[in-house]
Amino acid sequence: MRKTMTSLSVGLLLTALVLTGCSSGGATTKVGSIDAGVKAAAQAQVDKNSVLPAAPELKALSKKAPAGKFAIVITCPLDVCTRVANEFIDGTTALGWTSRSIVAEFTPESFVSSFEAAIALKPDFIYYIAVQSYDTIASQAEAAKAAGIPIIGNSLKPGLAIGGDSPIVGQADGPINFKTIAELQADVVIADAKDLNHVTYMYDPSSPAYVYQYESFSKKIEAAGGKVSPFEINQADAGATLLGQIVSYLQRKPDTEYFAIALDDIAIGLPDAITAAGLPLPKIIGIAPNKSSIADIKAGKMFASVQWDTLGGNLRAADVLARISVGDKFDADPLEAVMVATKKNADKVPLVTFPGVRDSYLKAWMVK
Repeated sequence: MRKTMTSLSVGLLLTALVLTGCSSGGATTKVGSIDAGVKAAAQAQVDKNSVLPAAPELKALSKKAPAGKFAIVITCPLDVCTRVANEFIDGTTALGWTSRSIVAEFTPESFVSSFEAAIALKPDFIYYIAVQSYDTIASQAEAAKAAGIPIIGNSLKPGLAIGGDSPIVGQADGPINFKTIAELQADVVIADAKDLNHVTYMYDPSSPAYVYQYESFSKKIEAAGGKVSPFEINQADAGATLLGQIVSYLQRKPDTEYFAIALDDIAIGLPDAITAAGLPLPKIIGIAPNKSSIADIKAGKMFASVQWDTLGGNLRAADVLARISVGDKFDADPLEAVMVATKKNADKVPLVTFPGVRDSYLKAWMVK
């Protein structure tokens, strides 16, 4: 009888603890609830970044960059990478240089072979988008250094050695940008949500930038009292295969309320695929909106997407090389402009370089 009473007492105690939130300071709500101050701060960030930012003020080069340089950009097969490469090429053209792009597929083998092909062309500079980790091309980077070819990167892993003895001498669209845009994704969720119990982040773990986005997003959600479910994918599956994988995930987790994605280009057509499967549509929050995702936001099928001036960031890459060519200093990890796209302002969000940015660079390069 005593044993039965003890068990009953423990059960009642546990029930009481759950009902009171296990807090000596008074009752609390369920895990995932959001403090009003945290929610207000998140909304303030969303509001602040829902308008077009001013163009950057750039320090002029100490002298015009020497003409006749040759640069190679190693990019990826996504549309955003094509636009990024074209913007870089336009920037170097304005400097009086020639450039060409090499497309690396989303495999280590393709990344390595693209680097080897670039080195064989004997360029003055190599600029690459990190579709794989630096370790994948470390030996090729050292070979480029031995050949006297400076390298700058895009989407590099935080903490990667840059400058000094490293083959990587600079970067554009560095970690500060990916931290900022992922935290803004989290702000969008926190500002809107009643609780943070059903939040997912989809990313490809082979991309250093995506990993940092996931970590930055998760830290902010967790600091607000929530938890993030990671959904790891291979961005090489972008298209019908990946859409099918996402639908399968949501079939297993139909209570998902917020579905954040590392890049809009890898999930084109996602809202329609979810709806066609007869599933409830979660609030989708993306990064780097394209024509398709902007249309989805306008139609209310996608909740938001964080735009950052990734194209202007590639004018930044040309700027870094220009400064290297004349011996000028440059920012180690510059922050580009950002803007949150929602149904309220989707018409105003640029899908090209932000207004005034290109003119700022041309002025700094003394070619305007």
